[in-house]
Amino acid sequence: MPRRSSRVKKRFLATGDSFCTIAFSYQVGPQHCSWYCAKVSKAIWDCLVEEYMPGPTTEDWRDIAAEFYHRWNFPNCVGSIDGKHVVIQAPNNSITILQL
Repeated sequence: MPRRSSRVKKRFLATGDSFCTIAFSYQVGPQHCSWYCAKVSKAIWDCLVEEYMPGPTTEDWRDIAAEFYHRWNFPNCVGSIDGKHVVIQAPNNSITILQL
């Protein structure tokens, strides 16, 4: 069973096939493919996360905040989200302090 789970996960990562396609190839149910992939992914994550994706240290956060301040003049900022600008219209008969 462990060999099958690793083969299912490798096939999923290599091809991006659906769980139904992989399940048919290995004669297991799609739910089992999903379970195998989740289990193997968690094991891979647990083994490699500290080495390849370490969490930021206090000094890293300070450097990030300093860079944001230097580049964008935003003090105490450590991140941003890129998104689409949308127009927000106040409901009728509402009071707003931002009316121009």
